[in-house]
Order: sequence, then structure tokens, then C-alpha cells
Amino acid sequence: EEPGSRVKLDILPYVVTDPNHPDRDDELGIAVPGALWYKRPFKLHRNIGYNNMPLVCPTSIGKRCPICEYKQRLLKEGKDWRDDSVKALKTYLRNLYIVVPLDNKNYEERPYVWDISDHLFQNKLSIELEENPEYANFPDLEDGYTLRIRFTEEQFGKNKFADTSRIDFEKREKKYDESILDKVPNLDEVLVVLPYEQIEAKFFDSEDDAVTDVDKAIDEVVDEIDEDEDDEDVEPRKAKIIVSKPKLAVADGKCPYGHEFGRDEGSYLECADCIEWNACADAKDELGG
Repeated sequence: EEPGSRVKLDILPYVVTDPNHPDRDDELGIAVPGALWYKRPFKLHRNIGYNNMPLVCPTSIGKRCPICEYKQRLLKEGKDWRDDSVKALKTYLRNLYIVVPLDNKNYEERPYVWDISDHLFQNKLSIELEENPEYANFPDLEDGYTLRIRFTEEQFGKNKFADTSRIDFEKREKKYDESILDKVPNLDEVLVVLPYEQIEAKFFDSEDDAVTDVDKAIDEVVDEIDEDEDDEDVEPRKAKIIVSKPKLAVADGKCPYGHEFGRDEGSYLECADCIEWNACADAKDELGG
């Protein structure tokens, strides 16, 4: 996404294989193993270790994280939650999507993995789906919709960034064959999550870690998948995708105390007990605050 740009893309589903998918809802059959789903949320730690690398938080796949545990220990020992040493350990919520760019001179019309901040896209998409539930089946292979997205250039301080300002839904010009599910990447397997011990070693700047550093926390662009690969352990459900009513606890970007969401984070006493503190802090960081 580029500031001031407009893009058209189709978001495609994938077959969920991770039993600990963050969006899992057994009652509605959402994001359970074997079901089709359109996004893979994950949490990211930034600037970890001597080389300031990003690391996918193991809680993204239901495992323990030494960084999160250390943060909780600091808080229990009396460290102020607004202290920079505590805030530096926070996680950033992001999402992976499988997208097919349309009418784009820079990208071929084939599946890519798109990684973007939850605040800068998914929150806006959730609002649109809340107001226009008739588009909830947008990722469906046969009856889905193309998303036309407008990105505006925003600035906070010296930092400029692209923010989603508008999302329109258009009926797709073509249907996707079910066979594409065998070719698109499995978003549950795209994330690179290091073992607990390796993260601990990197976090405490241990140079005795013999494991090669991971250059990127996730693969941003996935090459075409070998059609002969057969790594599916779960039989996919061929039913329509069920998109639940979006959870908008923070998606509307409103402070429950009436302050400015994403800008006033940490400025008031009530911030310490606010249930939206993490989301507000994420938004502030995205704004360059």
C-alpha cells in the first residue's frame, strides 16, 4: 500500500489448519481446522535484541512468550505501565491476507500474501461490514466481491504513512475455481515463530545463539506454490464462508472516556485501567506518536 494510492484486489480464503487460530469460534464454525477463512491475525514484537529485529509473538499460535512474560514480571514488580521499558515490550496486532491485485502495473494478477497493521486496514474493513452486512461474503470464491481501497497519506510528526480512507465493494468480474485452494499459501504456516529458547536468547542479547537470524518475521510475498505439494492434513469444508458480525470493541477507534483515540494514550489517569489501552497504544505507534 502506498500513500495516496488506490488499489483493486480480491481477498481469497484459505483452509485453516491451526487449532489455535485467533479468530476461532466453534459455535459459528469460524476459523476452525478445515474451515475457510480470509485472514490470519498475529502479534509482532519490534526492535528485539542487539540487531533490533521483529519477532512474531508465540502467543499468536497459542504458545508461551518470554518477552510477554518478562513484561508481566516488570508490572508485578511495580514498574509503571507507562514506562518506556514496559511499552517497548508490547505487541502490535497485524493481519495476513491472500490477495490478488487487479489492474496493477506493479504486480501480476496472482495470489500474494499481504501483511498490514490491524488498525490501518482490518478495523476499517470491520466498520464497513458492520454498516453493509450484505458484503460479508466478500472472500467467497464464487459470489465474492472485489475491494476497491483508497489509501490516503497521513502524517504524525515527521512520520508519513498510508491509511485506509475508503473501501468500496464491487461484484467480481470472474469467479474463482475451488481448485485455487490447493495453490494458495496456508497463512497458518507462513508465520515464522521461533522456539521459546531462541526468542529468550535474542531478547537478552545472547550471542551464543547458534541459530541463524530470521531476516523477516513473515514472508510478505509468496512465490507460486508447487502444485505437486500435498501437505493438507485436514479435508477442507466446501461450504460458503461464514463471516461473523465484526467485533468492534476498538474498531471504531473511539476512546471510552471521550479522549482522542491513538493520540492521548497515556495522558490521563484513567488510561491505566482502560480496556482499550493496547489498541490505543498500537494506534498511537502507527501514527508515529
